[in-house]
Order: sequence, then C-alpha cells, then structure tokens
Amino acid sequence: MMDNLLQMIANPKAHLEFVNKLPPKIKARTRALQGLEEEHKTLTTAHDAELKELEKKYAALYTPLYNERKEIVAGKAALTEEQLEKGKAYLLHKAEKAEDSDDEDAPAEKPDIKATLTAEVSKGIPEFWLTALTNHPIWSEIMIHSWDQPILKHLSDIESHDEPQGFRLTFHFSENEFFENRSLTKTYKVVNTEMDIDDVEQIIGDDIKWKDGKNVTKKKAGKKIRPQESFFTFFNSLVDEDKMQDDFELASSLKEQIIPRAVEWFCDEFADDEEEEEEEDEEDEEEDDDDDDDAGKKSNSKGDKEKNEECKQQ
Repeated sequence: MMDNLLQMIANPKAHLEFVNKLPPKIKARTRALQGLEEEHKTLTTAHDAELKELEKKYAALYTPLYNERKEIVAGKAALTEEQLEKGKAYLLHKAEKAEDSDDEDAPAEKPDIKATLTAEVSKGIPEFWLTALTNHPIWSEIMIHSWDQPILKHLSDIESHDEPQGFRLTFHFSENEFFENRSLTKTYKVVNTEMDIDDVEQIIGDDIKWKDGKNVTKKKAGKKIRPQESFFTFFNSLVDEDKMQDDFELASSLKEQIIPRAVEWFCDEFADDEEEEEEEDEEDEEEDDDDDDDAGKKSNSKGDKEKNEECKQQ
C-alpha cells in the first residue's frame, strides 16, 4: 500500500492506473469520492482567498498600533491623555482579574495607577527589543550571545510585511559603533505545493557593513579568523534546504509570536505559563514513577505469593 502511495506521488498518472484496476463497484464509489474531494478543494481555494483578504484588512488595522508602539518605545513625545487612559484601564482590568483569581501569588493591593502613569518618560524604553527577544526561549537560547547584546541595545524596532509569495522582516537600529546599516532585512520567498505545504524557495538577507574590528560573526583563533555563532548570522542568505526550513520556522516565531505581542514578551508575561507547564510535566513524571513503583510492588507481591505456594508444596 505504501509503495502504491509513493508511486502516485512520484508519478501523477499512477493514480489513474490504480483506480482503473479497482473492481467496478469500488471504482464507481472512488470516483464519487474524488468528486467530493474536488468540491472540497474548490472550497479550500475560496477559503484561502478570503483569508488572505482578511489578513490584509487586519494588517492595515494593526499598522497604526505598531507605529504608536514604536513612538512610545522611542520616547519621541510625551504620552497623550488617551494613551494614559488606556494604560489606566489596562491596570484596572489586571487588578480586578487578580482579585477574582485563586492565584496565591496575585498582588494583595491594586497598583498605584496615578504614580505609574503620570511619570514623564523622556528617553522612552531602553533595550525594549533586546529584552523582549531574550525573554523568548527559542531566541534567547539559540540566537543571542553575550557579544551580540551590546549591538542589540541599538535595536529600535522590528517590522514584518507580507508579500505576494512570502514575507519580509526588517530590523531597525539606531546609529551605533558596530555597523553602518540603519536597517537590516530578511526576505522569505515561499511557494505553495500541490500538497498544501508551504516550501521555502529562497531566503535573502542583507549584507552587514561592519565597521573595522566590530564584526561579531568572526573571531580570532591565533593568527586565523574563524566563524563565530551570533545573532547576526541570521541575516545570511541561505540555499541549504534543511537550514532554510529551520530558519523559516525561527522567522515565523518572530513574525507570529514576538512582533504582535512584543510588550508581553518585554514584561516576561509568558514566564508563568512556562513555569506552569514545567510543573505539570514534573507532576506527570512523578505520577508515572508512582505507577511504576505500584506495578513493581504488585509484581513482587505476586512473586512472593508464588514462592510461598511452592514452599507449601515442598
């Protein structure tokens, strides 16, 4: 059966031969099923088209929010009354939620909203994106190293833009001592195959114009210069298929998780979720160990019983 499936994937005409060999009654039912599946494909195509339009609509609605977030982080202007009111409403909502919850770690008192929101922030929020990225388990563990952090302190914004076939990530930097670029982009060209799997066709990164002696993607090893793991190798263009797929998944986590919810990552609001998951995993492991111990005890008890019976017979 598996060989037949592999043949049909390799040879598009193989399925015709397969169906033609079926008994007449089964062949008729198979044709009816194929008709239903074709109808399903038509609906899926319509669904995908509508979904793309919906995504475009909401991307346009998200853009002003992202622009406002960028302005607040940069601290280019004082907070407006409207922004202060939104912050106040958020804090009140969180405080009420904490009161209603059974969480023992929930704050006993409401936060001092007035003191929190009336303070003027003239320099914005330093290291906002560095903090958000280091609070993400994948990016912090795989991508960010100690030698990257001084540069990432200059990261002022990250944007994602959908394109007809794929998407583009843009990293904005303030003027710094490390490279000339004020922005770095990474573009992902994606094709949709007949099996409805997105395949990465091309990944193109910007060349970084490093200043003398500041390239953190290389290190000295005696008299030789060797490659060094770094956040900034992310901007390398890729051709290896396995590396492209891994890189695409990494970029997707940035596009779908970090950029839309950067404030939550900055505030490390997902840390509690991770701790809860770890606690649940530990509890499951303990239960499994207890079950194994119980099974062992029963087995030993049964063995002892059999030994006792043997002794009696002797």
